[in-house]
Amino acid sequence: MKINDNQDLLSFLDQERACVLSVLTNDNKVHSAAILFATDEAVEKCYFTTDKTSEKCQPLVNGVSSIPAAIVIGTIVGTPYTVQLKGDLRLVLPSQTNHSKKLSYLIHKHGNNDNKHWNNEMVLLEFEPQHGKFTDYSIDWTANELDFS
Repeated sequence: MKINDNQDLLSFLDQERACVLSVLTNDNKVHSAAILFATDEAVEKCYFTTDKTSEKCQPLVNGVSSIPAAIVIGTIVGTPYTVQLKGDLRLVLPSQTNHSKKLSYLIHKHGNNDNKHWNNEMVLLEFEPQHGKFTDYSIDWTANELDFS
């Protein structure tokens, strides 16, 4: 299933504000954190901001171009859905094209206060999923594979 083919999934992703992001740290241990997210207009990538000293982004800050990551969106509380995604996490530098546009996805979704999402001590992260599942617990716990091709 393509993400844009399912209106329930699109609405769910638009309404949800937080997810759990999991990455491997420099010492190959799993680090998970609850974090605010937003998607781009095409719902192909997710964006996060975090402090540049946070454990989740250290490999990227130290020069690794991308790291494997996973996110889980939803807790079944309030809606019967969850989304589980695996893919790559990258650092988006302020000098890169569209940095401001990518940051604006977060600001638009979570409020108009730039300072809440960006200051000199923060980094912008971009997650590009390669594999995922959308689970609808209202229909016999149906899990649909997501197509990112």
